[in-house]
Amino acid sequence: MIVRDIVSLIEELAPAQYQESYDNTGLTVGDPRMEVSGIVLCLDVTDQVLDQAYHSGANMVISHHPLVFKPLKRLTESNRPERLVAKAVRYGIALYACHTSLDAAYEGVSWRMAHILDLQNIRTLEQRDGELRKIVVYVPESYAEQVRSAMFSAGAGAIGRYDQCSFNSVGCGTFRAGKGCEPYIGEIGVREDTAEVKIETVVPRHLCNRVVRAAQKVHPYEEMAYDIYTLNNVAEGIGLGVVGDLPQEMPIMDFICEIKKRFNCEHIEFNEPHCEKVRRVAMCGGSGASLIQDAVSSGAEVFITGEMKFSEFFDAEDAITAVRIGHYESEICAVDILFDYLTKKIPNFAVRKCEKSTNPIRHL
Repeated sequence: MIVRDIVSLIEELAPAQYQESYDNTGLTVGDPRMEVSGIVLCLDVTDQVLDQAYHSGANMVISHHPLVFKPLKRLTESNRPERLVAKAVRYGIALYACHTSLDAAYEGVSWRMAHILDLQNIRTLEQRDGELRKIVVYVPESYAEQVRSAMFSAGAGAIGRYDQCSFNSVGCGTFRAGKGCEPYIGEIGVREDTAEVKIETVVPRHLCNRVVRAAQKVHPYEEMAYDIYTLNNVAEGIGLGVVGDLPQEMPIMDFICEIKKRFNCEHIEFNEPHCEKVRRVAMCGGSGASLIQDAVSSGAEVFITGEMKFSEFFDAEDAITAVRIGHYESEICAVDILFDYLTKKIPNFAVRKCEKSTNPIRHL
C-alpha cells in the first residue's frame, strides 16, 4: 500500500472536510506515492514516536494532534515543530493527522468516550448542517437498479441508521443527439422520448464526486444527466461532542470517582455538584468548554471535557456539573479508534500503537 491508500482509508472514517477552519488535518509530511512499510499511531508526534517508527521499520506516523498546526516559515530546527519535521524527513517518515476531523466523525473521539462510560442512547451534541447533498440521476428503467446499487455502494443513501434510501419516480425524458454522438437510444438528429426513472438520494458532501463517478460507470447514456443540491438538513452523527444516558442513575460523587477510574486520570477537577444524582451525561474530547450550554440544553447533569479555563467553570455554575479530566486523558482513545479501524481494514499490515506516553504534563 502507498501513503495515498492509507489516507483514503482514514478519510472514510474521518473525512478531512469535517475539520474545523482553524485546524490542519491531513498529510503534512511525505510523498503520497511512497510505499508504506508500517504505521505507528500516537496522540502527538514526539522524538520517541519517530524513533520507534524508524527502528521498527515503519515509515508512516498517524497522530491525532497535527505537528504542524501553524504554517512553518523556515526549517532551521529552532523550535519543536521544525525539529520534528526535519527529523521525520531525515527518517523518511510520512506524517498524517486526523484532529478535529476525527472529533466530528460518527464514532469519533467523543463517541469512544461515551462507550468508555457505557452510555446508552448516544447522540451528537452539536450537530453539523450543510454536510449533506441530494443527488438526482435520470436513467432508463432497465438500468435503474444497476445505477442505484452503484450509488449506494459508493456511499449514497444513508439517513441515520438506515441505508440504501432513495426516492424513485417514473417520467419521460427527451433528448436529441448531435453529430458525432453515439446515442444508446434513438438516432442522430431525431428527438427521442423515452421512459426514465428519476433517482433521488442523499450523500455526504465529501463523497459527492465518488458517487457521481460510480453512477457514470454503469449508466448506459453517453452523457448522464444529474443534479446536485445543497441541503440544510442536519447530518446525523456528525459534529462535536455527544450526550447519552447511564444504564442507571448514580450518586454524583460515585459517578465522578468512576470517571477518574475509567479514564485513568491521576486527578480530575470539577465545580460544586449541582445535583445529587446523575443519569444523563454530555462530553467532548479536548477543549470542549464551548459546548457547555449545548450540554445544559440537552438535559445533561454532568459535562466532561479535557480542558476548561478557570473562568469557564463559572459558565457551568448552578447549571451543570463540569468535570475536567485532562486533554491527554480525554483524547488518548483516538489511538484505539484508529488501531481498531485500521487493523480491521488491513488486518495483515503492521499497525502499532506508540510505546510511550506522549503526555507532556506531569502531576505531583
